[in-house]
Amino acid sequence: MEESPEEQTPTLSSNPFIAFFQNPEVPRGIKVGLVLVFILLITYPFFGSGSDSRRGPAPLSSTDEMNFPTGPAGLESSDLGSEQVQAEAAEIVEEREDEATEESVKRIRKLGASAATEEVQALAVDKNTIKLIKEKSSTTPPAVQPGPFIKVLPHVEWPIAMLSDGKNEWLAHRRGVELLKDGDPRNVRTVISDKTYDNEFNDDFPLITSLSKADADSLWVGFDAGQLMLYERYEWKMVARRREVIATPIRASIRNKDHTFIGARDLFQWDATLRRVIPNPNMKGTWIESFARDEGKLFAGGRKGLWQYDANPEQTWTQIWDLPRKARTIRSIRPLKNGGFILGTMNGIYQIKASGTVSDRHLDGISVESITPIGKESYWVATRDGGLRFYDGVQWYIADAAEGLGTRITFAHIDQKGLFWVGVQGLGVFIAPLRQAEDWIKKHPEVVENDSEPKVYSDACHAASEVLQGVSLSGDVSVEIIDGRGTVFVDGQQVCPAGVGYHRVDGTTLLLSGWNLLHYKEQKRIEIALPKTIPADRASYVFLDSGGTAWLGTKGAGLFKGPLDDPEQWASVAPAAFADNPVTKILEDDRGNVWIGTVPPYDNENDTYHLKNLHLSNEKGMFHYGSRNHLLHSSTEDLALRKDGSLVIGSKAGFSILNTKADVVNYGKKQGLDPIYAHAIQLDARERIWLSHLYYGKGISWVEGTTLFRVTEKEGLFSDKIKMIAHDRKKRVWLFSTNGRVGVYPQSFLMKQARSRPLKDKLMRPINLFAK
Repeated sequence: MEESPEEQTPTLSSNPFIAFFQNPEVPRGIKVGLVLVFILLITYPFFGSGSDSRRGPAPLSSTDEMNFPTGPAGLESSDLGSEQVQAEAAEIVEEREDEATEESVKRIRKLGASAATEEVQALAVDKNTIKLIKEKSSTTPPAVQPGPFIKVLPHVEWPIAMLSDGKNEWLAHRRGVELLKDGDPRNVRTVISDKTYDNEFNDDFPLITSLSKADADSLWVGFDAGQLMLYERYEWKMVARRREVIATPIRASIRNKDHTFIGARDLFQWDATLRRVIPNPNMKGTWIESFARDEGKLFAGGRKGLWQYDANPEQTWTQIWDLPRKARTIRSIRPLKNGGFILGTMNGIYQIKASGTVSDRHLDGISVESITPIGKESYWVATRDGGLRFYDGVQWYIADAAEGLGTRITFAHIDQKGLFWVGVQGLGVFIAPLRQAEDWIKKHPEVVENDSEPKVYSDACHAASEVLQGVSLSGDVSVEIIDGRGTVFVDGQQVCPAGVGYHRVDGTTLLLSGWNLLHYKEQKRIEIALPKTIPADRASYVFLDSGGTAWLGTKGAGLFKGPLDDPEQWASVAPAAFADNPVTKILEDDRGNVWIGTVPPYDNENDTYHLKNLHLSNEKGMFHYGSRNHLLHSSTEDLALRKDGSLVIGSKAGFSILNTKADVVNYGKKQGLDPIYAHAIQLDARERIWLSHLYYGKGISWVEGTTLFRVTEKEGLFSDKIKMIAHDRKKRVWLFSTNGRVGVYPQSFLMKQARSRPLKDKLMRPINLFAK
């Protein structure tokens, strides 16, 4: 039976929220009121106060870092939204070096992914900003206690630099400068801050970017808007107002006697007489970012290279080194006693010889902020994206977020009391006794060796592709993409594909193709046609010295050299000494001496060697030496240089060590060397001497102190016929066999398998090579 309309009951939805609004018993006013409240709750995030201080945004607190807005008013709560903002920003970023401001970071963090592109384009953020966005959106205060370090100065979040005046310590951070009396972090006086600056100058406080000493108790402070201030006699003096003379961030400054130099996009000088800042017309566009002083000499580093100051009447700056493009800029300069430098760049560390050539590179791909030396070969390194690093002359150690510090280290500073200060962006300032800091970081060595078993590859190209995985430089082994093809070099010499080629640590490459010498530098290719009078078809070695002279050694057809850019001026070098005297190695030491090794033929009829096997070329001329000059044998199979400048000479009868005083020590059969044939010589990070014996001795050997170690097929080596040895940065030993195969061994594997025997040292007495 059908129900009448009066008796019908409305069907309510199973959803309680919808059923509530369908229920006719609920008054309409209540329903409307709830809808209005619901709308207000949804739209409330879009009506934030957003008030701006006249002095700009305050520094981000740790709470801000962990709890920035989510939902429509901020980044999407999922990681995808944050990554999308960063990806879109990275796509439109320009090649700039301006530091990110906290204001731009805050604004980008508050964006939704849908509005990212327009806002990022409007801000024109650079790559440093993108890195900072990523760090701010993911970094939380460390849960790990950073060893002996304790955090001090809690109000400092973004430290910039620190220096000593002989008694006190001075700290600059983004929003102020602090004086630490007697270096005590508990006795701090703020000499400038946003508040004091506003009271003094009635202006917005710019961000601090540099700090240097003007006098014992005076400071130079640079700002991101090109503003320069002098703190003198407890007063602040405005030397250059923002963007008035210097239009870009001030990166560095230094006082040199009566002059003060300021580094920005251009180089400036403070004229104390005229009381104004004057640009140097010859240094326009150089982007000077670092200064250093050593034994009265002044150096400046920037995007184009390294300069030295000449305090002549013209007060000129001379460029002494050309920076490789991929290094981008020099942020830190450490002069060495031998006349060379260790330079911190945006692409790792470059070690430069006094001759101007790159002798070593470290921390590829890591941006270096500062280098702080300790001892003869050890130094601390503050990096922008790789944590705090320590190098003891052999091995690297690292401390970053996993150890309780952070990835962005702004400075590392040692005060006059032996306390070690570290600035960490976003986390503040940490302090520890220097010795305790060193002991602690040595518990965290960089992971340099895996526990995998030895592996054997069909050739060097396959080995490099599998083991290095795109790394361009790792110890003795380097890989370069040349004309679209991967080319492998060992100790600078081309090994795959087979050919005659030379590769320097700075990336400069020479390849010989017929009578064409191909020169590659900074992604440029120059083809040089050699004269037909040069027997290029018999070439065994090519080399480029620090003076730009190219050398070509042959298999008994002479030695040739000349300017790289003018092959018509190439000439034969000492024809009588190199005719029928095959060249095996050419290298240059730190003093600019070029050494050439040869293997002269033996005169069976007269039972002697007529030609010498070691040759020296320098500004004084060409000199030749052999067994009559107290060398072990009249053959030079290979040459290697040690850190102290001594030369290791491999021969058919063992090896000799020639020091910088021309004293020779020989290691041969009388000293217990067995096998004695030293076909290839290679040094590892600890300067152990490794030997390959080719066909005249099984496997490989190495000498540590007065102990000889040996490994052969019997101990697990893949081949007994080894012609070449190399060491990479991860303590792996590369062994190249005569049939082309390459074995890559963890160094620890070889150490465990090796047999050992003592070497006699009582007969190892120095003999002066140059004695008549």
